[in-house]
Amino acid sequence: MVLNKNPKTDSGVYLVPFTTKKEKIIKFIEYAKLDRKTFVDIPDKECSFLSRPQDGGIDCNRPIEITLTKLIELIDNSSGSCNYPKARETLLKLVIEGVNASPMVKPVIKTCL
Repeated sequence: MVLNKNPKTDSGVYLVPFTTKKEKIIKFIEYAKLDRKTFVDIPDKECSFLSRPQDGGIDCNRPIEITLTKLIELIDNSSGSCNYPKARETLLKLVIEGVNASPMVKPVIKTCL
């Protein structure tokens, strides 16, 4: 999921990764004493972008930075559909809240939200 309000004008594009390794991430959050809201649960019915829908979530503690050019290159070179769904407003709000709650996220990333 792209975090930036406007990735066309920001110096970098910040993504938060979707993962099906929910239990592993939750254990890390508990061990590191991070806020639980830094992991956003996504039920399988909302994971239409996966070939095999399954429960998972978004780890808000480890955003990935890439350039807009690299993002376009990845999309162009993908063998799948480029019809990526837009996130629900409520999901986006939970992710932004999770990113802002994480002390692991650089302040520069938080300013792009």
